[in-house]
Amino acid sequence: MAMGRRAVVPLLALGFAAIFAGPAVFSSKTVYVGDLGVFERPRDRLLARSLTEGEGIPRWTPDIYGGVSAIAAQEMALLYPPNVVLALVPRGLEIGLLLHLAFAAVGAYALARSLGLGERAALLAAAVYGSSGAILSIHHVVVYVRTASWLPWILAGCVRESTWLTALAFLGTYLGGDPLGCVFGGVVALAAGRPLTLVKAAPLAILLGAAQLGPAVGFFPENSRQGGYEAVEAQRFSLWPPELVGFVVPFFFGTHGDPKSLWYDAVLPHFAGVPVELENRRPWFDAIYVGPIAVALASQGALVPGDRRLKRIAFALLAFLPFALGRFAPTGTLLHLVLPVFRFPAKLVLPATLGIALLAARGLELRPRRELLVGLAVLGGLLLVASNLVTVGVFADSDDGKAAAERLAPRIAHAAFVALGGVAILARGRRKALALLLLVAIDLAFALHGALLLGPRGVVDAAPHVAPILRELEARDGVPARVFPTNDARMPTHAEAEEAEIDSTILGEVRQGLDPDSGLGDGVRSQIGFLSSHPLRYVLITRETTRLLTENKIDRARGAVLQGARYILGAANEGNLGDLVQEVDGRLLMKLRDAAPWAAVYRRVGFAQDLKAACAAFHSMPDVPVIEGVAPTAVFDGPPVPARLVAPFTSNRFELEAEGPGWLVVREAHGLGWTATVDDQRVPVQPADIAFRAVFLGEGRHHVTFQFRAPYGLLGALVSALTAAAALGWIVVNRKRARV
Repeated sequence: MAMGRRAVVPLLALGFAAIFAGPAVFSSKTVYVGDLGVFERPRDRLLARSLTEGEGIPRWTPDIYGGVSAIAAQEMALLYPPNVVLALVPRGLEIGLLLHLAFAAVGAYALARSLGLGERAALLAAAVYGSSGAILSIHHVVVYVRTASWLPWILAGCVRESTWLTALAFLGTYLGGDPLGCVFGGVVALAAGRPLTLVKAAPLAILLGAAQLGPAVGFFPENSRQGGYEAVEAQRFSLWPPELVGFVVPFFFGTHGDPKSLWYDAVLPHFAGVPVELENRRPWFDAIYVGPIAVALASQGALVPGDRRLKRIAFALLAFLPFALGRFAPTGTLLHLVLPVFRFPAKLVLPATLGIALLAARGLELRPRRELLVGLAVLGGLLLVASNLVTVGVFADSDDGKAAAERLAPRIAHAAFVALGGVAILARGRRKALALLLLVAIDLAFALHGALLLGPRGVVDAAPHVAPILRELEARDGVPARVFPTNDARMPTHAEAEEAEIDSTILGEVRQGLDPDSGLGDGVRSQIGFLSSHPLRYVLITRETTRLLTENKIDRARGAVLQGARYILGAANEGNLGDLVQEVDGRLLMKLRDAAPWAAVYRRVGFAQDLKAACAAFHSMPDVPVIEGVAPTAVFDGPPVPARLVAPFTSNRFELEAEGPGWLVVREAHGLGWTATVDDQRVPVQPADIAFRAVFLGEGRHHVTFQFRAPYGLLGALVSALTAAAALGWIVVNRKRARV
């Protein structure tokens, strides 16, 4: 293909992606749901602030969980090059989403061409995969959009026997924040029949990604995921088998953008044997739509003999579909046994969608069989009947059900007419490939135009309203203003909902209180957080505090204190939790009355031999800090003496002046990688009260410096740099040899 024609496919992919993501990039509204609002956008603020202030890539962030290793939290994807660049660009998050949708489509095209399919068939694969309901409606968890965009490139690299392409695709998946995506990509890559390419590419990707992998390995012992998940939690989001109808009917169970369309709630009570866990549950995917034509073509592509390699890859991708059912299929138990650290089985519908796209592309190149015509005609007829049945109120015996049915009927009718349109094209037989391709593109564009949920940009992009107040308090007090938000305070008020023009059923998606990660990049030191891999000590202190609350041994204010907070953000009816500092948009920012000093030297402390013993001691609520380690022979007595900061508090380093003797306890999260020096002498940092840190001080005044270096961080960065340099040198040398 000439260079000009090669540029056509990416341009087409960009144009098609713009149909869906363009409004988020160019209009006054933007995406906001799920991880976008509470994780990705705040992460970009953190990254932009750190880069513009000359601090580089954040190594540690004190803004969530009381502090967490940033690079080791792999889903933050701080080393993913597009994230680094786009964090500095206005509307970078939205641009990144658009580009990854286009990249997924181009990858499907490249894979189809590598498997010997023609241009039109490959374009069909690009449209079906890059614009499928699954990829579009998973935009609220952008990490999986990134994974989906790299998956076809992993397979294309293996099919082409290109070690470099395969390695870079694995690297993109990993640095993009999805280590398990690499595992699943590798499983499918084996089906490509090029194990040697995989064997060479995987180590190369590991070495290139060592800068992130090293800190992740060092953090793993203190990662809550290291023990695996219980089956219920691991399979919490599983596709309910009836949801598979969504492959053919767009938004079959409704869309969060139109809450009155949630057919899911209307039909659940009418199915016998529905698990209790499904009551009032909404689908994780708004849509998994690929359209009736794509499904019919994929059926023909799968049933007609030939193209063994393509079918082997496609079937390997489709094999993920039973696992996507999670707890609703025996495969869910198997998946949990093999990968106990894996959760959210529903996301495995993404590789299955690529399998459908490949088989549909193959079906497009085959001569239409009578079974295909009959199948599409019958499907179209059944859908028309179903549309009328839903209209008259079948499965809808409530007002909400009737409202959902009214919105469902035209979607079913849409799919019916698309199916019958496919029959008409196939019956004529002339230019069927081009006509079907155009019909599929038009179908996806119309059916899924509302798949990206949009909210007012001004509301979504705004920092938490409490952020500047907390920054002022931090500047006044000279120590971090650690804050704990109650659940009610994190929810938006009705006034904010009206400002955001958001329906009341999804208020939780736009929160102007103090969301788990909304402080990132704004200087808010939050004692809660949002990561799929929580720090283990945070989980434990939360568990123990919750247990004490449940047993009525403490109130919520005391619970916030035990978790290291000095301030608490409560709703308007929670004014008894502390002393009012300021009212902020219907919420109350309060100083906790018995908050422990941020840093103080304690003469009297307790000791626990290990973490388990520390949890037991915490539950007995001792009136002194409990430090993990062996109790010294010396015993001191007296009240705690506050320490003071003598240099600005930064993410990776701070300095204190403290008066000994005793134990200096700092209410910052303990983590592997933190070191301390007392008067320039290295001393051990020991955990205190489960989640915090302490060092021992002798008699007199001391200068104490805490500094963070991610375990294996320097080693990992060095390995990545040397590997990249060696790879670049190898490429240059081989090009010179080729010219000779």
